Amino acid sequence: MRSSGFLRASLSILCPVTCFVSLVPVATAQSAPDVSTDQVIPPTHAYRGDFLVVGAGLANIPSYEGSDEDALIPAFGVTGRVAGINIGARAGGISLDLLPDDIVTGSLSDRLGFTLGPVARYNGNRTGHIKDPVVARLGKLKGTVEAGITAGVCLKRVLNSQDSLSVGADIRWDISGRGAGRIVTPGVSYFTPVSRAVVVGTSLSADFID
Repeated sequence: MRSSGFLRASLSILCPVTCFVSLVPVATAQSAPDVSTDQVIPPTHAYRGDFLVVGAGLANIPSYEGSDEDALIPAFGVTGRVAGINIGARAGGISLDLLPDDIVTGSLSDRLGFTLGPVARYNGNRTGHIKDPVVARLGKLKGTVEAGITAGVCLKRVLNSQDSLSVGADIRWDISGRGAGRIVTPGVSYFTPVSRAVVVGTSLSADFID
């Protein structure tokens, strides 16, 4: 059995001023104050309760896994919480956390959480323009649809009262019939709202493919 790993890091800033869909009326009732990262955000901010953040833009990524040539492609992301189900963004996909927020009880209930649920994503593979003449001879590969499960642990209130640090892993299999094998993606991410209108997050992950 052979496996290969790809390491990726990303820094994202979600600005829901234009793309934020709020399910919390108090979030739109007041103007957004200027809040620094080390200030405590009021408990009535928009990221408590149900909320949904939808982002879109452009991403500069390798034209295929392992390529040293970059390509500019459309990108989107969704994150939030609806009816108690947490929604997480993935590269080309989405994940759902089906565990209730109050699964941890006692003194650790406001500091520790666990995640478990389904995950799905689209893998573009070698569907774009290939500049390397040697790789081009191998031909293009069709994109695949991958689905599986995700699990992890979340540490809350790390640097302020509303941030979180998450460590977990996705295990996915191809369900489109165009690929084979298993993809294991461990990763770590940090998420913090810095005001009512801006959320900052960063993540680091690696793909291990059988």
